[in-house]
Amino acid sequence: MMNWDAIGAIGEIVGAAAVVVSLIYLAVQIRVQNSESRIAGNHAMSEGFRDSIAELSDANLSDIFHRAMGTVDSITDQELLQMFAVSQRILRVWEEAYGLHETGRIDTDLWDAMVRQYASFLGHAGIRHVWDLRKQYYNEKFRAFVDELPASDYRIRLRNA
Repeated sequence: MMNWDAIGAIGEIVGAAAVVVSLIYLAVQIRVQNSESRIAGNHAMSEGFRDSIAELSDANLSDIFHRAMGTVDSITDQELLQMFAVSQRILRVWEEAYGLHETGRIDTDLWDAMVRQYASFLGHAGIRHVWDLRKQYYNEKFRAFVDELPASDYRIRLRNA
């Protein structure tokens, strides 16, 4: 017959094992949740990027952006206001992606591709104009990151034609 000390010891062992199993289960759940969060963040950033540049498929906006590729002097003040609205939407998506990248919540491959694309956008005279006039309204670290990017050309053709 077992004494109470033996029963207590067995109870402690079973309790300790249950705690270990619970901790392992919790660790697995956290890992899965982090993975799902990262996937959702990648999707949200891709969707935000697609949605923001999709506006440029509008005939009026594409005409404005095309005329402003070399200089904003080629568009009216009303068109410049439209360019500001669309460009700032595009830049806000990039700023949000920057924050997610800084906290490790989006994949490096996605981030690197976005940086290349946005650096190209900054080679567009109109978007550069918007950035230069409105950058003080963006996160300080993001501003420094953008301003340190090497200059890029914005092209819509592979060759000059």
